[in-house]
Amino acid sequence: MTKQMIVNVNEYNAAVAAVAAAPAEATRAAGETEKKFAEGLSFYKMVWVFALSSALGVVIEMIFCFIFKGYLECRQGMLYGPFNQVYGFAAVILSLLLYKLAKKNLFAVFVVGALAGGAFEVVCSYVQERTLGTVSWDYRWMSFISLAGGRTNLLYMVFFGVLGVVYIRFLYPAISRMVESISLRPGTILSWVIVVFMSVNLCLSAVVVSRWTERQTGAPAASRMDEFIDDNYPDEMLQVIYPSMVIKK
Repeated sequence: MTKQMIVNVNEYNAAVAAVAAAPAEATRAAGETEKKFAEGLSFYKMVWVFALSSALGVVIEMIFCFIFKGYLECRQGMLYGPFNQVYGFAAVILSLLLYKLAKKNLFAVFVVGALAGGAFEVVCSYVQERTLGTVSWDYRWMSFISLAGGRTNLLYMVFFGVLGVVYIRFLYPAISRMVESISLRPGTILSWVIVVFMSVNLCLSAVVVSRWTERQTGAPAASRMDEFIDDNYPDEMLQVIYPSMVIKK
């Protein structure tokens, strides 16, 4: 075999090998550049954490109500859907605060969860009372140490600490894996659907409850919006949705 023939054969073999390797290299490159949906503590991840935790919190609280009171009672915080924004925002806050502590120190997770939970209850209670004129919980009747005028309670802060440990070690990883398994494009679209729905639901709920408070003080409808709310969201309906809410007259 001549030298020229050997060179041609080598070039041919190299070309065949390159063609054979091209699909594998392309697949590997695509895998390296493909972006996973909602990685880490991203905005989209927190949107799903909020929505799923809002629903899960309602289910858990209804179960507790049935166990301790013997009947089912609505525990949602929004007008539409089994969602309670308190649980949703609490889960987002716990995720952001406890994510880096989860694998380091469980006692630190417990302490931060207890303090964050108690502080969150105080802020939520204060904002609700000042903006809507209503109160959804008051712990002054409990013999255990109540704090901030009954807006939170030492026993419940302990519960928040335990919940923080359970949430960040077990619930959050499960939610995170589930969310990240969603394809990028559908996940992005669904995330924005959730954002719009929750935003409208929250705003409408706040307006309706505020008008409900006004009705209890005898304030007449001052606009077409007030008339619409009075016609479509009567007291009987809101008392079913918010059975534990007390209006501060």
